[in-house]
Amino acid sequence: MKAPVGVNSKNRLIHSVVATAANTHDSQVLEDLLHGDQRRVYGDSAYRGQGPVIKKRVPLAKDFMQGKARRNHPRPC
Repeated sequence: MKAPVGVNSKNRLIHSVVATAANTHDSQVLEDLLHGDQRRVYGDSAYRGQGPVIKKRVPLAKDFMQGKARRNHPRPC
């Protein structure tokens, strides 16, 4: 089992939790973790490429997903 969480970045309170089977990819539950009032969305590289989901659910939010790392190159933000 896994439990991805949605957290408010200002006060660090959890606002959403989704329980999934261990073989479910984290990006599959992103829409369930967004409540619609976010201004920024952070996530690790598992959520990379989810821009359309973010724009659909929270159109005013800025996407701060972690970029893909490559050998001998700094990780893009």
